[in-house]
Amino acid sequence: MRKLFLLVLGFLLAFSVFAQTGVDYSLNDEIKKLLSPGDLQEYNQAQSLIKEGDKLKDEAGQIQAQADDLKTSMAGMKKSKRRKASKKYDELHNKALDKYNEAFVKYILAYKKLYKLYDKELQGIQTKIKAENKAGFDRKMSLSQQSYKTAMSYIKKGVKEKKDPQAKYDNYKQGYEMIKRAVWYQQDAFKIYFDQIYAPQTQPAVAQTKPKQQSTQKPTQTQQKPIMIYDQPIQQQTQTKPKQQTTQRPKSQQPTYIYNPPTQTRQTPTQQTTYKPRTSTRPKNVVYFRVQVAASRVPLSQAKLRSIYPGRIYQEYDTYDGRYKYLTYEKFHTYESARSFKYSCGVPGAFVVAYKNGKRVRDICLVVPCQR
Repeated sequence: MRKLFLLVLGFLLAFSVFAQTGVDYSLNDEIKKLLSPGDLQEYNQAQSLIKEGDKLKDEAGQIQAQADDLKTSMAGMKKSKRRKASKKYDELHNKALDKYNEAFVKYILAYKKLYKLYDKELQGIQTKIKAENKAGFDRKMSLSQQSYKTAMSYIKKGVKEKKDPQAKYDNYKQGYEMIKRAVWYQQDAFKIYFDQIYAPQTQPAVAQTKPKQQSTQKPTQTQQKPIMIYDQPIQQQTQTKPKQQTTQRPKSQQPTYIYNPPTQTRQTPTQQTTYKPRTSTRPKNVVYFRVQVAASRVPLSQAKLRSIYPGRIYQEYDTYDGRYKYLTYEKFHTYESARSFKYSCGVPGAFVVAYKNGKRVRDICLVVPCQR
């Protein structure tokens, strides 16, 4: 019986929270409900293509890591061995670029399927958008269409490029980023639609005014207020007068309040107090790492930075060489984690930078053991 009572109580609490805040929905699940069985099959194929692209991207990162290790070991080699090592590095680097390009092809095909599916559904729900949400919905749709057109232009350039794998990689990467952004704008448009469906319906509160009750009490006789001295009333004879003959009392007869606060004696300290100097609790010799993705003598625009690296970017100005350095916003406390992120970020020329106590370290071998 007690369990049943607790179950009913929990249900009532959940229902009250639902009535106040609405439904916490999953965007992808709600989009799937709108798709037909054939479109849902296309959606699942797109998700499998994205997984295949992730596998190819991981393989490309491993090959590029081997090429970078070979490049670092070339510093102490002789000229004859260095030539062979440079040829081996070029082979590994080109192989990594080919893997990256295969991964981008998988990504582009997947997001192209998603874009077409989402566009068909958004055209159907466009008439159901409320007037107050219409402007935001139309803006997301136009941004999605512009991004898709830009992506197609980059992808066509990548398809035509057959000799230079680096140029093919750059065009495919730009196309992948733009078509992915187009799908993100479509998801924002879906969110506007679902927010208006699951928004809590609140009725405006109507102020209830109580009717004034006519007082039936008889006029009471006024009493003269007692004089207050230090919050203690002094009893005084009261004179009763009828209400019609009451006149305003002059200021001299108003009740007076006299407050005499008790005198406080200031206590002097008997012992002399000593103050200890404040010691800084900030840790010393803090070392962390970031991944640098770009550098320039002039500040780069947001569009250029997004084309290089789509994530959050930390900018700093280096007075040593007068350049603007652009690094990933993530901090890494170990060199191995920063190195693995360098290969997975998708920027070919990225490298790891060390910081000690918030200042950039010129030689990373001062904080990380290196083989020279």
